Amino acid sequence: MNRYDVVVVGTGFGGAVTGCRLAQGGMRVLLIERGPWWGPAARDVAASVGRALPRGPWGSRKLLRNIRYATPRRSHDLRLNTDGLYEIHRFPRMTVLGASGVGGGSHTYAAIQREPNADFWDSLPSEITHEEMAPYFARVRDMQRPEPVPAAIGRRRLTVAMGQTGMTMERPDLAIDHASCKRCSQCVLGCPHGAKTTLDLTYLPAAQKAGAEIWPLCEVVGLTPDSAGFDVSYHDHRTGTTSTVRARRVIVAAGTLNTVRLLFEARSRSLNRIAPRLGKGFSGNADHPLVLRRPRADRASSGVLVNAAASTGGAYYLDADLPILSTAFQLLVGMCDDSSPAVLRPVKGGLSSNARRDLAPSTYRRMDSAMVAVRTAGHLRAVGASRRLLSAHPLGGAAISETPGGGVVRHTGEVFGHPGLYVADGAILPRAPGVPPSLTIAAFAERIADLILHEERS
Repeated sequence: MNRYDVVVVGTGFGGAVTGCRLAQGGMRVLLIERGPWWGPAARDVAASVGRALPRGPWGSRKLLRNIRYATPRRSHDLRLNTDGLYEIHRFPRMTVLGASGVGGGSHTYAAIQREPNADFWDSLPSEITHEEMAPYFARVRDMQRPEPVPAAIGRRRLTVAMGQTGMTMERPDLAIDHASCKRCSQCVLGCPHGAKTTLDLTYLPAAQKAGAEIWPLCEVVGLTPDSAGFDVSYHDHRTGTTSTVRARRVIVAAGTLNTVRLLFEARSRSLNRIAPRLGKGFSGNADHPLVLRRPRADRASSGVLVNAAASTGGAYYLDADLPILSTAFQLLVGMCDDSSPAVLRPVKGGLSSNARRDLAPSTYRRMDSAMVAVRTAGHLRAVGASRRLLSAHPLGGAAISETPGGGVVRHTGEVFGHPGLYVADGAILPRAPGVPPSLTIAAFAERIADLILHEERS
């Protein structure tokens, strides 16, 4: 059986960062990823584990990996492609988009790098403050190299209307090399030009250079304790076989929903000291997208996916393109701290959730009012409407806390009751940051890795 100091489950913002820093600190690290290498980074790996990004009629068949459809009592997993880019979780009143591949959600996010609002820090243990986190945010920026949206972009009618309503406008920092960006507005479908600094171009090559191994198309299916640490079972999608590796420490960073699902399954089998708060405090970051018809005068323009951002009333808003129908439509996207009121719970086959708008009615009323004001100011027409929640930022369910009564992990990311087991993705956030969370998750992962290395050395 292969043995490692650390096995990291997932290669998104939590897994890539922790895997990189621990390998650089001299630990023997394995990162296990269920998806393939994508796009520019895939050109340097074997054809069996690399894929071109889904484009065109033939390539689009790789857009969807699977759809998890949940009722209050059962979850069904419709597997379309083991090497698809997107995963959809459909709960009774909420749909969540996730990503699959080496680099995780960095392939499908809008590349915004923004720190959370000031009140976010009030919900964290006393060991974690904004001041203490500052160097970790700086480390992420050094790796991801964000740049503000160029001033030449963002004078569309939607952007102007946002400013006219009194919103505080900003040119958001994007993890994009604007000099090489082709302005195709398809950032959420993966960047084929290498302009977006995805994790497979930043942290993960650095991890490999430091000696870390990355196993793509391998899906972790079980965690069990061992006298010297943990056994990690995984299914190899290339061979169809299931095998096990052993590690002194395991970091689960499979993306919020898959992380919580793995922890529930592990708790039901062998890791029975995982805290009762598992699944509590779930949030979709109050993501609130509204499709608008784009004025004809703006249809000839092209840009990055996010053209401008603004804040008002504790919420954050984006003027964004719609990748597939970008010439005719655009998005006004809101997000906010919704107090993380929902619950994830285990059901046969996976997870279900009670997430819905009326768990945070004032939050959505406030964003609805702001969006109506923007539409009115810009004479913009909405296309369709739904009370179903749609989120690309699932958070919580294994929250950081002072005690097991308040969450699932310590301020170090270590799971209460199971030394050596860590969580390092969006599941640990005790409340929604109200802004795109990738920078926050990566900074927390930097901190978790730093504390592990300090413990190893002491």
